[in-house]
Amino acid sequence: MKFEYIHLYHKYYKEAGKTSNGLEKISLGHKILELSNHINSDTTFILQGYGNLVIGRGNAKLGKLVDAFHYHNDALKYFRAVNHLKGQANTLHSLSFIYSSQKDYKKALECDLQTRRLYQKLKDKKRESIATSNIGDNFYLLLQYDSALHYSHLGLKLAQEVGKERLSYYNLGNIGLSHLKLQNLDSAYLYLNQAIEGLDKYKDNYALSFYTVGLGEYHLLKKNYTEAETWTIKGLALAEESNLLEQELDASKALAEVYQHLGNYEKAFQFEKQANLFQDSLLNLEKLQELERLKVQQELEQKDHEIAQLEKEKEEIVKEGVSEAMIKGYGFTLFKTEVYLSLFITSFIVFFGFAFTWRFWQRKFQLQEESQQQAGDKVVEYEQTISSMSQAGDFQQQVFPSKEILETVGNGSFVFFKPLEYISGDFYYVGECKDYKIAVVGDATGHGAQGGLISMLGFSLLEEVIVRQEICDPGEILEYLDKQFKDLLRSNVIADFNGMSISIVAHNPKKNIFKFAGAKHDLTMVRKDEKGHPQLEYIRGNRRFVGDSSTHNLKPFDSVIFSLTDEETMIYLYSDGYKDQLGGARNKKYNYKKFRDFLYKIHHYSLGEQQELLKFEMENWMSRGVFQVDDFLVMGINLSATVAEEIEYI
Repeated sequence: MKFEYIHLYHKYYKEAGKTSNGLEKISLGHKILELSNHINSDTTFILQGYGNLVIGRGNAKLGKLVDAFHYHNDALKYFRAVNHLKGQANTLHSLSFIYSSQKDYKKALECDLQTRRLYQKLKDKKRESIATSNIGDNFYLLLQYDSALHYSHLGLKLAQEVGKERLSYYNLGNIGLSHLKLQNLDSAYLYLNQAIEGLDKYKDNYALSFYTVGLGEYHLLKKNYTEAETWTIKGLALAEESNLLEQELDASKALAEVYQHLGNYEKAFQFEKQANLFQDSLLNLEKLQELERLKVQQELEQKDHEIAQLEKEKEEIVKEGVSEAMIKGYGFTLFKTEVYLSLFITSFIVFFGFAFTWRFWQRKFQLQEESQQQAGDKVVEYEQTISSMSQAGDFQQQVFPSKEILETVGNGSFVFFKPLEYISGDFYYVGECKDYKIAVVGDATGHGAQGGLISMLGFSLLEEVIVRQEICDPGEILEYLDKQFKDLLRSNVIADFNGMSISIVAHNPKKNIFKFAGAKHDLTMVRKDEKGHPQLEYIRGNRRFVGDSSTHNLKPFDSVIFSLTDEETMIYLYSDGYKDQLGGARNKKYNYKKFRDFLYKIHHYSLGEQQELLKFEMENWMSRGVFQVDDFLVMGINLSATVAEEIEYI
């Protein structure tokens, strides 16, 4: 009978390793825990350890990091109780991954160091090589390059001994990057070249992007600017494909410097501006990750405190001679209190935490050093600020077109809109101009209060040019907006404005045509070809922002005209937020190709279904606990002769 339970354990544990679904992992973990109730030996503790480990991994997948940490810690307790080294090593390796995802590389390093020692005791060189390589990675991320070199060399030696060729190339690349940071340029060149040549046959673009950008940096330091340009452009393309925001930032900065040395100042400025955009996105992401780290830390401390308090009160009850039945009842009451309190704290943080900017947190920490009365006054001040932001967000939503107005565009349209903060830098507009119905999607620089101010200004200018001046051509509308924003900048009415990206569609149902123009925004369209097969088309807008004062004497914004002769035509306007969102198994950007392919996949659904599918797709993409990094805005317009019947959601 015991053999049967062990067989089932292996089956459940193997299934848990294969699935990427967090809920399935949790379910399988509970099945393993159930098996432990049928065995009375050290095996019971081992099964309880693996059950908790699998549940912890499932919670990590779902982004429930507090629960993930507690289940991992419980797993460690069970494994240590029976000195099960392999279980301890597996748990610590899993914890390292969670800490790394939170960019807590110091704690990740501590876990990897323990993991390595355990695999050494187990004489498991394959897993020791992985742990050793991870230690080198973490030292590099902690900017301790000498230690990174040491452990990457050890990892390389172990990987070569056990025949892990790909891991060997990773270590070669990391050794090269560490030498680069230490200005050992000849060694950096040697190791980076070996890594790139080796990984190229695996088509491992994710890793190649790091080492290719590194080789570009080597040539830049050597003043080989043509070679630096070649390698850095290649690295940037790989980084974009793999959605590596930090690599895109490094590559853009390097290219700006390269083109400055080559005397191509227009391109230098272009990449400098691109680097600034990546820097803003990265800062926003880091702020959100820090907020999440603080939230998890607070909840862990609160939970540990409550558990300690519960144990203390139980001991006091036992001393007073209270019966075991009363202890259980009292413990259950305390447990319910703990759950309700934890839920309240979580709800409070989720509701308010993400609306605060990093500046708020900095000032809040400063308040702790002030007197209690002053702190109270400041907290009231911030509560009023948040209330004002909430009201401003409500006002902004009321200004945007209603669902009824959206239905008047073409044969109907939908909007998937999810702002990052109370107030959004993204906006959408619908208006009428003579025989045209105008639909607009705009993305002001930044988000929050600054972005919201610019977006509402853009909304007002659209109302002026379309309704009052009756300018109906999308390209001419963009020219008007461009001039108005530049005038406002020159007169200092607005400041810190780097331009607005915007897309405009003008539909004329009488002539059965529509026009499109975009400023750093593009349009995706799905319509049938001559054989009746739906085709995905991608129409690029002009490659400059509206109101960008750094651009002069450029080609005017122009409109593209399309005839509507097909029965099925769906067009989509969107901001950058959806495609730039981090997530998935490797915490990558969603990217344009994946986004356009998804639009093609859902284009034949009804409008309401498309809106829901966009929402569900992004929720699934972010299901590993990643936070939203920008405003989401997607508008879909049906310009076909027939519209699928709307499904009524219950």
